[in-house]
Amino acid sequence: MRRAAYGPDLAFVHDAGYSDFARGAAPGLLALLRRAGISRGFVVELGCGSGAATRALVAAGHRVLGLDASPHMVRLTRRHVPAARFAVGRLPAASMPACDAVVAVGEVLNIARKPSARTAPRRFATGSGRLPRSRRGARGSAQRRDFPDARA
Repeated sequence: MRRAAYGPDLAFVHDAGYSDFARGAAPGLLALLRRAGISRGFVVELGCGSGAATRALVAAGHRVLGLDASPHMVRLTRRHVPAARFAVGRLPAASMPACDAVVAVGEVLNIARKPSARTAPRRFATGSGRLPRSRRGARGSAQRRDFPDARA
């Protein structure tokens, strides 16, 4: 049975109570992209939520397609970041265009039920095919980790 996506109430709670994590991760995410040679590329953001990281990506000059399973989250994000494009969808079935990078902030790939959903994004990233990810360290610093199986 498929789990329901966030409804309007939970989307509001997520936006109000948890966006600070994505805002806090955004500078590290932008640094990872710059180190990969992507300073103004086309980025697909998986699990874009209400747009906290999306806003930083757009402000840094990236073109962004945000993907989220919840139409209510996408509705919020369109209001928060009108310069980006958004779609409702889930991995691995979601259709994504070729892009310079695929990013996900938080637990998006960790909660995917199907293993193919965790490796699907590499099909869309041009270039190295690596999927950089970071996690918060003990003192709040971003630490880089790469998916070992994410080579194109």
